Formats: sequence, C-alpha cells, structure tokens
Amino acid sequence: MNLFKAIAVAATLVLGTGAAHAVTVLDTLSTNTEPFDYYTNQGGLRFFNLASYGPVGQSFTLSEETTNLEISAYFSTFGSYADITATLVEGTGLGGAVLATLSFYADATRYDAVLGSFDFSALGALVGDYTIVFDGVGTLGGSTVEVLAPNSYAGVDTPGTSAYDEDGLFNFGSSNPVKDFGIKVEGDPVAPVPLPAGGLLLASALGLVGARRVLRRKA
Repeated sequence: MNLFKAIAVAATLVLGTGAAHAVTVLDTLSTNTEPFDYYTNQGGLRFFNLASYGPVGQSFTLSEETTNLEISAYFSTFGSYADITATLVEGTGLGGAVLATLSFYADATRYDAVLGSFDFSALGALVGDYTIVFDGVGTLGGSTVEVLAPNSYAGVDTPGTSAYDEDGLFNFGSSNPVKDFGIKVEGDPVAPVPLPAGGLLLASALGLVGARRVLRRKA
C-alpha cells in the first residue's frame, strides 16, 4: 500500500467511525394496522378507550445514551376525533418524574387507525428505563394478535416491556389476547468519540508526508 492510499484508507476509517443512525429501540405496534372486525379482520387492531382505562403506559429501556427520541402509536376513537397526550416519565410505571408532555390530535372515526408520533428530541440524550403514558379522548391500539383459528387468538408478548395503569401492571383480562400497548420507540444512539485506530493511522501517514517534505528541503 503506497503512502497516499494509506492516507485515503485512514481518512475513510476516521470519517466512518462515530456515525450514528436511527435505530428501533422497541416495536410492539400491531402488524395488522386496520381496526379489528369480527367478520372481516379478526387479527386487526384492538383499541382501548382512554376515557375508561387511562391513563395507561408502556415501558421501555434505553440501554445506551440516545438522542432524538421519537415514540409512535396507533389511535382511534368512539367519536369523531382523537385528542391524545403522551407524557414521558422516568422509570417503569406511571409514577415516575415527568420529563415532557406532548399532544396529538386527529379527526377520525372508529373505523380508522391513525398513527401518531411524538418527538421528544428536545430532551437531549437519555439512558435508562422510561414509560410513555397516554391519556385523553380517544382509543389506544394494542400489540399484535395472531389468529390461530376462527375465534381463537394469541397475543404477542414482547420481552423487556410492560403495560401499566395507575394500579400497576395493566390487566388486559383473560378474554383479551393483547399483551402490550402498541408503541414504536426510535432514536439515535450517541456514539463514543475516542480516537480510533484509523485516526492513528491517518496521523502516522500525515507525519510521513511531513518527514518526506523536510528531507526534500534538506536535499
């Protein structure tokens, strides 16, 4: 490998290190994005009335420092609109310290499933356990339900997350197959920035260039 090729390789290594891309931290959204219908869509979204059950929340863990946090969920309504608040709290459960509250509004009917997103990027870097708490007017979608046979269902239980209400763990009931509320948590992991091996290689290569120039001047 000649000197200039070594510089190019080293520069590529340096520039490629520390680039962070948005990742999905947790996804319990239903894979069937249309509302449940007994006759036409038995695997569809089951919705939970926030007026009856709320506030309710779903926990998640950020195992490394994460920025640009965004959380999405499906909403519907028994009326003509959904007017939802989403509050991010520390820890698991609804009783943690409040970090931020955002809102979402959409005109809808009970035959609609509207994906709402909440941008918590203003909070900066976060790490640890959190719960997203939903309240307001409308209904919140649950997680995936698999149809095993007509009138026979199984809910998908995702590890590392739990549903909560004000009494603790949320009880979906024996007749409801849903295991979690449906949320998608995304963010950008904060990449460490120590000088990588590529940086040392680049420094060495640039040092050789300087040494060659000195030798040429002396010659």
